[in-house]
Amino acid sequence: MTVAYIDESTSQVVPISIEKENEHDHLQEMMNTYEQVQLPEMTKATSILS
Repeated sequence: MTVAYIDESTSQVVPISIEKENEHDHLQEMMNTYEQVQLPEMTKATSILS
């Protein structure tokens, strides 16, 4: 799954890929992982890119 955050200072969308650790991982668990990533103070966009 690829999610992204928006770097408002440069107006760029920065993609972040999160791989499933096993076949039973669910979307919500992957989104929780994304929320735990220590990103700079930027707007998080939780759109799924792929």
